[in-house]
Amino acid sequence: MDTTILYYKRYEGKAKPIDYVTWAYQKLTEGSSVNSLKILASFREPLNQFEVEDYFQRVIKEWEMPVPTHEECAKAYLYHLLRQIRRGR
Repeated sequence: MDTTILYYKRYEGKAKPIDYVTWAYQKLTEGSSVNSLKILASFREPLNQFEVEDYFQRVIKEWEMPVPTHEECAKAYLYHLLRQIRRGR
């Protein structure tokens, strides 16, 4: 899952704890390796919303990543949906 899509879900109040874990695991497979990301990717059910949010924030801080705006995230999410439609999903 793209980071902006996860942020979009957060903005909309629809982010689930498993979304953060899935995102972290994907980022690890893409080559990122900060400690907080490794910890977040290792979480298993049952998940605690506050704990996964805390580790997500730690990762963002370690990456020194600026927080995208709601509009940027909405555009990225729409693009993601359009790609899924083109693939027939």
